[in-house]
Amino acid sequence: MNRRELFLKTAQVAVGTAIARLSLTQPLSASEVSVPSTGDVKRKLGRVGLRTQDMSDDTLVYLKQIGVDDVLVPPNEIRGYNDDCQMELEDLAAFKQRLEQHGLRYSAMVLDQRILANFLMGRPDGEKDLDKMCRLIEQMGEVGIPLMMYSLLISRAITNTTGKPLPGYETKATGRGGAGMKNFSEARSNQITEEPVGPVSAEVMWQRITRFLERCVPVAEKAKVMLALHPDDPPVAKQWGVHQVLHNLEGLKRAMTIAPSPYNGLLFCQGTIQEAGIDLQEYIRYFGPRGKIAHVEFRGVRGNAAEYTEEFMDQGEQSLWPIVTALQDVGYDGLYEIAHVPKLINDPKRLIVNAWSIAYLKGLLTAASYRPPVKG
Repeated sequence: MNRRELFLKTAQVAVGTAIARLSLTQPLSASEVSVPSTGDVKRKLGRVGLRTQDMSDDTLVYLKQIGVDDVLVPPNEIRGYNDDCQMELEDLAAFKQRLEQHGLRYSAMVLDQRILANFLMGRPDGEKDLDKMCRLIEQMGEVGIPLMMYSLLISRAITNTTGKPLPGYETKATGRGGAGMKNFSEARSNQITEEPVGPVSAEVMWQRITRFLERCVPVAEKAKVMLALHPDDPPVAKQWGVHQVLHNLEGLKRAMTIAPSPYNGLLFCQGTIQEAGIDLQEYIRYFGPRGKIAHVEFRGVRGNAAEYTEEFMDQGEQSLWPIVTALQDVGYDGLYEIAHVPKLINDPKRLIVNAWSIAYLKGLLTAASYRPPVKG
């Protein structure tokens, strides 16, 4: 079997698995899963995107072949982006045009965390970081990139500037068939007593979050670029001496009220929210109708913030089916992204597992889109 045949077989198996998985939580009648005639679709299907850092032509062709139309790319993959985390507008426009030539949309930029490193770590030139961030948002608006995915995690600023690994993580061959699974342990994380930027209190953390939002959200609104804030990951109260305040529902609600704007939104990382012990349906019912769910990221998860493992999408403790249907019912019509996929044998670039995951998610979205309309 050649690679193309393997991808096709993988996708077919994934779709079948996704449909079968639905029966584990909410059985559907034959009329509900049958495909209606053209024009009878009840809801938008939903678009599936994939984050990539490999910009070769072969990879872009591969993405299109497995059914990806939307890509999420950090700016450091763009030719012309320099060590000072800046680039010319022409370079960004040329990169976007290259994606379009492959039939792909540059639908979201994944923030290069180095841009905010000085600001987040309380170092000199923090305000210059915000200037760079605002200029990047303006450039996105000028070329038509609608979404910025970002976090305000000091832990990411530390690891991206020092190379230090994030505390508490390890990957072991504990998945089905020996697949490599990433595991987090809070106890293991707490063994690292180093404080690379010194202790950071919750009060100081809120001061920095507030300053970021008040400075950047008005720029994003003018540029018509949605800002999608990722929750604290891992969702623990403290890491590396830094108090994390965006690991619970109260913190996320507060962040959305600091700078009221339709362009101040959240990245609904289902895995992180589930690990945090937040009720996924409550999250969707609260933020969805308010237009605050700007992007959705899916993965399989077992465990909680104290210790969890990232699984295959069909093996998580909570089925993705009721999450997909709830999102559709509150009117979410943005991108869905797969993330944190396991590591398979002979798949160093995760080509096979990405194809499997994309097909699995498309199976869910297809089935959900043909449900009868919600009454009331």
